[in-house]
Amino acid sequence: MKRPYVFYFPCHSRSNGIRTMMLLSKRLAQEGFEVLYYVKDRSDWPKDVPVLENVDANLRQVAIAVYPEIVAGNPLRIRNVARLVLFYPGKNGGMKRYHESEMTFAYFPEFLPGADVLTIPWIDENLFNDPGYPRTQDCCFVHKGGRWKDPPELRDMTTITMQWPETREALADLLKRTRTLYSFDDCSAVLAEALICGAKVMIVTPEGYKEYKDDCSYIAKTFPAQFRNFVERTQSSDWKGRLQTRWLFCYWATAVWRYWVKPLFIR
Repeated sequence: MKRPYVFYFPCHSRSNGIRTMMLLSKRLAQEGFEVLYYVKDRSDWPKDVPVLENVDANLRQVAIAVYPEIVAGNPLRIRNVARLVLFYPGKNGGMKRYHESEMTFAYFPEFLPGADVLTIPWIDENLFNDPGYPRTQDCCFVHKGGRWKDPPELRDMTTITMQWPETREALADLLKRTRTLYSFDDCSAVLAEALICGAKVMIVTPEGYKEYKDDCSYIAKTFPAQFRNFVERTQSSDWKGRLQTRWLFCYWATAVWRYWVKPLFIR
């Protein structure tokens, strides 16, 4: 019997993490698995994608919960958990360490050394490509890095954010006409998308500008084996031990240790 997957989305956004989770869920559905969506904040959730209203006792026993790293603990209390570590643990929320019951899958190996790797191909090559358009401008990208410095040469450039351009199509068109993309964020899907569109990508660092060269073209070749491993591990999982504490307690315990207890021992 194929066990269902319950994907936990804190919200719906334009982030690559949300996009890759959705792509993974669709791939599982194509393979004949039942996929359910539990969404915490439904304000921007697509109206045509149904959501799970509640998780009953039977689903908690048979399903596999899929959480991104930004979600702390196991709020759905599902017995078997797959954790998608889409960025460095704890950097954008969630916990730095995961419960022993969790199966961890890192988007890139450096995010969680020792975890299995699961890099979901996200680049739509029908949208992001190099048609040979004239390159008329340089652009600046600000996201996780934040605009922590203000180089004079970047001040008047077109600035790409997570809110603008408003659509993926508009972003692709802009990148196809960009000579150089200067980025304050050194780990974003936009960087690889810019390279595939033919732009040069430079990362803003304290020492100056560093060229970014990883176009992620290898991902499509490595994903099938990683996907099979994900399915085999999750479908065969059968955690019998104690469930991890609720997410609110996880936040509280981490805060107590980090800000009150740990400083007493580290001077």
